[in-house]
Amino acid sequence: IFLLLYLGETYSVDLSTIFTDAENDKLSYTVSINKKEEESVSENYSFKPEKAGNYELEFRANDGKETSDPYTVKLAVDDGQTYKVNLQDTKNGSIDVDIKEGKLNTTVILTVKPDDGFAMDTLEIKDKDGNDIKRAIDYEKSDGINYVYTFDITTSDITINATFGKAYTYMIAASAWFCMYDLEVYNKYGEVIPLKKVVKYDDNWKEKSYYHLVAGNYKYKGYGVDGNIGKEGTLTVEKNEKA
Repeated sequence: IFLLLYLGETYSVDLSTIFTDAENDKLSYTVSINKKEEESVSENYSFKPEKAGNYELEFRANDGKETSDPYTVKLAVDDGQTYKVNLQDTKNGSIDVDIKEGKLNTTVILTVKPDDGFAMDTLEIKDKDGNDIKRAIDYEKSDGINYVYTFDITTSDITINATFGKAYTYMIAASAWFCMYDLEVYNKYGEVIPLKKVVKYDDNWKEKSYYHLVAGNYKYKGYGVDGNIGKEGTLTVEKNEKA
């Protein structure tokens, strides 16, 4: 379940109403907060967060013979503050967001647009302590050249910086593969890179896949119709590839 608390409030739960035992054995309980080590707790459990942020509580019960599946509670603890989204100056491209400030867990849409002849090289979204903010590519709105990301505001101002490099078009042909049913090429952040263009034999099989990239090495995985990896490795985009 998901709950919203304001800083200073307490989350309480009676675990005896959550877990039951078919043989009416006495139960003991544990909780793990944000995937940390489990600790024993009483059936009447209370948690008062000391700072704003997102918390995940996983409760388990044990009857002395086996342990239950987890009961998970997600808490968003709001301190009522508004946090800023700061954009660093860029060259050879632009970055823009739909909102420049917001409260905890407000979703921000980020658009990254390289200038003609350039491609996104790096993208950093960090909090005030330099920690990376979790982000996701919107593949329906990204076209392989321009990228659209979403991320949620944390309990910190956020800074975004992007760099752009000369773009090259990298083509992968089906003749170089055992199949082209599904192919994933990854950037340096482990994100699947959207296709710039694809030529298909039919709705399922690809004849040629085109990528808009800066020079460098990229990991890839090719999947067969059974979903198993058929081929994986690293491809290299040379600076003499066609732009």
